Amino acid sequence: MIKRILVVLGGSRFMDSVVQTSLDLAERHGATLTGCAVVDESLVDPGEAVPVGGGGASQDAREQRLGIARTGALEATHRFEEACQARGITHTVEVLEGDSVEVLREAWRFQDVGVIGVREIFNYGAVEHDPEVVVRLINHGVRPLIAVDSKVTHMKRVLVAFNGSAESAKALKHWTMNHATPEVAVRIVTCGDECSDQDLEQAEDYIRAHGVTAVERVRIEGDPGTALLAEGEAWGADLIVAGSTGRNWLSRMVIGDTARELVENTGIALFMLH
Repeated sequence: MIKRILVVLGGSRFMDSVVQTSLDLAERHGATLTGCAVVDESLVDPGEAVPVGGGGASQDAREQRLGIARTGALEATHRFEEACQARGITHTVEVLEGDSVEVLREAWRFQDVGVIGVREIFNYGAVEHDPEVVVRLINHGVRPLIAVDSKVTHMKRVLVAFNGSAESAKALKHWTMNHATPEVAVRIVTCGDECSDQDLEQAEDYIRAHGVTAVERVRIEGDPGTALLAEGEAWGADLIVAGSTGRNWLSRMVIGDTARELVENTGIALFMLH
């Protein structure tokens, strides 16, 4: 059951899809939304070198950029509030300052799921975004996260990455218990021979037991990140469900190179549980 959703108001080109996806989730589950904008001063400093005697000018530039970021964060919360009010969704908003990961980890503590833009986080027109913030958030305990691209995620066609381990089963179960509906179609995908046919059959049975009738199983080959994205795009997936494990490709997917490949290249929303 989902009753509290953290909405990360990043101010980037992904924010509209983050907000709309969150509104749809809130309506489906009768949940409350918490919109959270973060001004991270560590991302505000100008990138160019400061010439001798130019410290004052650099400080002025930094203060100007910080002011722009704060204004952008407030504008992001106003847009979020207007969208919630238009749909009649119960909500709260926060504008916080500090290290992005630490602030969100604190805001996350009593939330069920977070929705965040997959790239360009906290870009309010004056900061350098952190390209690895989604992976760092997951590694620091902010999970599960739904990381969305620039299109609204309706979760009608869901691709589940699975390799038979307890950790990949945890991601599958978490998504199924909280999001599965009879209208959803699910494709369970495993890479190579890491998962037995029996494990795949049990995964399918579990999802079917929660009311999903359109479930199928597929084996893919090749580089995990590339093959998974290609499979999702070819099938028309709205969401990829991924969990970390102690085994090979799913382990790398969430906390290593494959995770970065997914975050950097996906046009499909990601449900990530570490």
